[in-house]
Amino acid sequence: RHSFNDSSPTDWAVSLGSVLRTGLGALVIPIQRVIIHPAFNGTNMDHDVALLELAVPAPVSYTIQPVCLPSPVHLFMENSECYITGWGSLTNLLQKAAVNIIEQDDCRPSYGNGLTPNMMCAGFMEGGRDSFTDELLW
Repeated sequence: RHSFNDSSPTDWAVSLGSVLRTGLGALVIPIQRVIIHPAFNGTNMDHDVALLELAVPAPVSYTIQPVCLPSPVHLFMENSECYITGWGSLTNLLQKAAVNIIEQDDCRPSYGNGLTPNMMCAGFMEGGRDSFTDELLW
């Protein structure tokens, strides 16, 4: 089941320009339309992505920037460094962590048939950092 199934776009809004979980100081923009990937599979969560069309354009500023996506043919090489972001469970300040791309064959034992060719594994097989550290995003 996708997070946006069975909900109206008016149930949602985006919070832009704040690194605080509370959204203090953020610009809040309502969602006009939710576009769930047409190939989304609720059983294995393949294509688990949605586009949110904003009710008004988001202004670009020092704290609000567009996300640059790679080319559709871009290959993510094993051991390449990438970043994950989130609040984790211990802080209200957005964090980031560097993790490495893991070959699918190496992480398949952990995910079994739930892992599809459209998915990417990242982290550390030896159990290194898999949660957010105190390295701040900003």
